[in-house]
Amino acid sequence: MSVLVSPAGLATTALTANQLSITASFREKLNRNICICSGSNIPVTVSYTYGQPSLVGSTVFVPVTATIVFPNNCNNVQRFIENFDVSFQGQTALPASVNINSVGRIVHAAGKCLLINDSITIALVAA
Repeated sequence: MSVLVSPAGLATTALTANQLSITASFREKLNRNICICSGSNIPVTVSYTYGQPSLVGSTVFVPVTATIVFPNNCNNVQRFIENFDVSFQGQTALPASVNINSVGRIVHAAGKCLLINDSITIALVAA
């Protein structure tokens, strides 16, 4: 189980202040082979929550939790929890809240391995 966070490519729209566009890549080792019951589509759900942001110097750090749920072996549901942090430089105060949105996802499965690449935006909402 691991997560790798990397910058996403540039969007065609103007960049928004206090917003990150990243790709979160989740690699999960499974106990059993994945059974794909409905063609090659694996119905994976990834939901994001954030913890208490912290201001260190001029950087806001935001802890993010990803909950990954998908059917495995046709009758069972499997769940993984992954944690990572994102940072926003040049900040002077903590945000009132944080918005996290998935804007695109691709899922690869082979044998006992599951790879999810999720393109997400994370935005600080001012107080």
